[in-house]
Amino acid sequence: MLSKAKEMSTDNTIIYRQDNLEQLELSSNTYDLAYSSLTLHYIEHLSQLSKAIYHPLRSDGYSIFSLEHPIILLVSIQKPHRK
Repeated sequence: MLSKAKEMSTDNTIIYRQDNLEQLELSSNTYDLAYSSLTLHYIEHLSQLSKAIYHPLRSDGYSIFSLEHPIILLVSIQKPHRK
């Protein structure tokens, strides 16, 4: 996905990163935007990640994320077999 995003963008001020979100360390007051898609439901310690994302954002920065719809998660759960 990152390679496709880079191909589609001509803005050289955008920094695309792929990191381990449970070990994220970023410099304070550095970023305008933190974006994550379909990853947060995998994070065990979400409050730690929230802090790790909040501090690097500039005062007018944004954090945007998306989650899987619950129905998708329900479909992925295997139901027990009935006898």
